[in-house]
Amino acid sequence: MEGGKLAASIVFCPRCGRGYIMADHGDRYYCGNCHYTQFKT
Repeated sequence: MEGGKLAASIVFCPRCGRGYIMADHGDRYYCGNCHYTQFKT
C-alpha cells in the first residue's frame, strides 16, 4: 500500500492494449491473448 492505495505492478500487453494483463512467469511476461512475450532484464 502506498498512501492508502494498493500499488500493483501490473503489466499490460503493448499489442492488445490496456484491457489485457500479461502473466508474470518469473523471467518473462506473457500475453495469453496474442502470445506476446517480454523478457525481464
